[in-house]
Amino acid sequence: YTDFNIQIQEVYHSIKGICVYNQSEIASLDKNEIFNGYKLIIYFCSVDGFLKCDFDRSEFVNVFFTTSCYHLPFFLSNDNKPDRSKNFLVLGDNKTDFLMLASITFNEFYNFFRDTVFRQGKVGRSSMILNQLSTNNIFEYFDGIDDNIFFLDIDILKKYNIDYKQIILVDLILVDAIIILLTSVKSNNYMIVDIYKSGKEDFEIIDKFYKLYFNKTFKNLILLNFNCLYNFCLKTKQKIKELIAFYEIDLDCVDDIINKVKNYSKLDNDVGAYLYLYNIFNV
Repeated sequence: YTDFNIQIQEVYHSIKGICVYNQSEIASLDKNEIFNGYKLIIYFCSVDGFLKCDFDRSEFVNVFFTTSCYHLPFFLSNDNKPDRSKNFLVLGDNKTDFLMLASITFNEFYNFFRDTVFRQGKVGRSSMILNQLSTNNIFEYFDGIDDNIFFLDIDILKKYNIDYKQIILVDLILVDAIIILLTSVKSNNYMIVDIYKSGKEDFEIIDKFYKLYFNKTFKNLILLNFNCLYNFCLKTKQKIKELIAFYEIDLDCVDDIINKVKNYSKLDNDVGAYLYLYNIFNV
């Protein structure tokens, strides 16, 4: 903590003569004040602190001094898509963030799946192959992904206050859920959640799930593209399993994270809603 304050003071003394300087704890940031003429924001924080920093950063030049070995959230916009703005990440002797690669791998598949069953338009995908893992080529890999990719796992972390180090577990839960969904539709062997019990008196949710249930297009597109989707999903899971070996997973939190993913899916209006409807999480 002392070193952290020393670093902040060093930054302050290097810039105090050329700009108006203000400092704030990230947890108590005044969102109205931040848009009162500031142009440059310097962040000294962990990714978990940064994920709680909920404002549109596109108007600013952002400089990130990460206090951990994790990087991915600094590369994403506030709506959880790749941020191609003029931002800067300052790295010390931090380790390579393999969680970043796991998340990119999952979200490339997730967006491909979503585009296939909902948009029916041109969808892109990457090879998911890196011959050598390093911080630099993971960053280069990120630079090559589609600008419109939505990072579902990051959105879940934000909304349910899950630590970033658990993101690979969120990815594995989601990819397993999608595998079950695909095989259930293929075999025409699935369970539907009790919509009235689940929705209680929330008629908006009940109506949403009834519309999803009678949407035959969703199931038909899965059947038409089953081999492609299923094989891509299996390759995604395999890559995540390879990367999870670098981390210790707290098994005591698995049930809690599954419940949070389930709650997210219930409120979702996208793929997650179908995971909930088809009772993938055993409601």
